[in-house]
Amino acid sequence: MLLLVAGCNSGVKNEPASTPLPSERVARILGTTFANSTTQTARMVAHGDESALLPDYIEGFARRLSDDCPVTEGDLTDQDGDGFAVRQQIVYREDDCRFSVGEIGLELSGTILSEDDDDTDAASGFRFNTLPDAPLVLTQNDTEIFRAAYSLATTPSEMGFAVSEQTSLRYANIGSFDYDLAFDLLSDVPGERGSGPVEITGNLAWGYNDDDYALTVGSSDLLLDAGCTYGFASGTLTLSDNAAPPNLVTIEYRCNDYRVATEGLR
Repeated sequence: MLLLVAGCNSGVKNEPASTPLPSERVARILGTTFANSTTQTARMVAHGDESALLPDYIEGFARRLSDDCPVTEGDLTDQDGDGFAVRQQIVYREDDCRFSVGEIGLELSGTILSEDDDDTDAASGFRFNTLPDAPLVLTQNDTEIFRAAYSLATTPSEMGFAVSEQTSLRYANIGSFDYDLAFDLLSDVPGERGSGPVEITGNLAWGYNDDDYALTVGSSDLLLDAGCTYGFASGTLTLSDNAAPPNLVTIEYRCNDYRVATEGLR
């Protein structure tokens, strides 16, 4: 069983907010952002690829940078072939990680550290985090537009992995996201994390346009699949607010696509 717990490290408490989702437009912004973020975590766990945690637009930007960005340091031995080196730091330095399009200048900074608990055993745990003083930060013309801090650690179990994660995301245009989630992944192969049915439950705190929203997260028939662009072959995630009855945002995954729908909103 893979247990993935994600929580906030920004001091935000996941307490019920008095503000229900106001409109279908706002709900769709929430659903799309949450779908992409959950996809990134699923892909990282399934593939052992730290870059999967970069939002798609940042990952695409990073691919256009010079050979000097990022710089990979440390003991890069991966004897068990699980995708995690003994101890490596992936460093994005502003001076090297910059790109310009016309009058738009982008810079990426931050450091990702990953460590393999036992490099002789692919079923062993691993740890992954951004450094406390070096979160991932993307700036546009010297103005910060995205910030992310992650801390993730896994330990093996008889049915797969137990994973704990603290996640804090800040977007200039769509607010702050702090997660407190649990992923339960069932696998027939001990230590296997690439695929299997998964259940996701928990809470999400979202700050947007001076309002705070507290949402409950649930899932139905989700199937993790390392071969899928969006991390899940099928199944649905559901976000519900504190209205009576609750407004719903559903995310239906289709391997290489997903669909966001709402219920109770206009």
